[in-house]
This record gives sequence, C-alpha cells and structure tokens, in this order.
Amino acid sequence: NDGHSVASIGWHSSSPQDSLNAVERAAKAFQENQDPRARDTILESLPRLKEALESDIPSRRESAAAAVGAVAGCSGEFYGRISDLFLAAMKDPVGSVRLRAAKAFAEQLYFLRGALEAFRPAVPAMETALRDSDPWVRNSAAQALGHLGGVGTTEAFSALVRTMGDAHYVTRQTATISLGKYGPRAVAPLLRALK
Repeated sequence: NDGHSVASIGWHSSSPQDSLNAVERAAKAFQENQDPRARDTILESLPRLKEALESDIPSRRESAAAAVGAVAGCSGEFYGRISDLFLAAMKDPVGSVRLRAAKAFAEQLYFLRGALEAFRPAVPAMETALRDSDPWVRNSAAQALGHLGGVGTTEAFSALVRTMGDAHYVTRQTATISLGKYGPRAVAPLLRALK
C-alpha cells in the first residue's frame, strides 16, 4: 500500500477536516501517477464534497473549496465531473472560500501537462474571478488563466490585459506573467505596459 487508498488517506476519519485534506492529497496523488486508488477516493468523495460546500460553517466550506479546486485541477476528467461544485465554490459569498478554490485550482494546473482543452469551460469562471473584490482571488485567477494560456479565449486574454492595471501589485505582476504565456499576441500589450 503506497498510502493513497481510501482507508489510509483518512476519508473515513471522524474529522471532516481530515477527510477534506485527504481528498486534496488524493487529487495530488492522482495527478502525479494516475493511481487508481486515489481516483476511487476522489469519486467516492464527490457527494461529501457537495455536502461540505453547502455547510453553514465558512471554515468547512473553505476546506471543501480547497479540495474541490485540487480535484478540479488534477485532470480534465475530474474537472468535467466536478465543475458544478467548483463553480459553486467560486461563487461563495465568503472571499476566503473563493480564494481556496481558485488557489488550489491554479496550483494543480501548474503541474498539469497537456490535455488543457478539457479545462476550457473553466475560463469564464476565472475571467469573472479577475473582478473579485478579494485581490488574492484575482491573483489566483490570473495564475490559472496563465496556466491555461494555450486554451485561453480572446475574452480571457483581454481580461488579463485589463488586470495588468489592477490596484493590487501582486495581481498586476501575476497578470503580466500570465499574459506572456499567450504567445506572440501578448507582445503588444506587454510592450505598452513597459511604457
């Protein structure tokens, strides 16, 4: 046993927090080596993730959002299965919930190689997140759009160009770096930003 089975990662743990952390670990294990036990753990967790995202307790929703973001970003297959939960987390009224979902999603996309086309449906949610009231949500959305540069839409490209003028300096910097991942069409806006 390499530590990724349902029992060993703690999904059946008495602590909801431990269970949600276990799902994040399973998503990372699946992304790293396509472990079928990690896949089974993730699939088994989907109803509980939905339940946790609907909790009245913001900290529980934060943990669920991090797990959902990690699962959504670990493969195109899982994004397709969990996109409704990911989009719900991105619309949560609490900024820290939105942040945990966007940040986990962006972090997982960073390590993903190829098959980005499956994530095209996430682009509008990340474009919307670039207008979030929380600057760190905007920053994570800019990171995600950079990782999705190959499948980013014209709207995403334009949103990143606008975000280069964000009030938050880290978000501006991230948008600029992310824009560079869109290839030759990014040259003109990047040169304008240097002036």
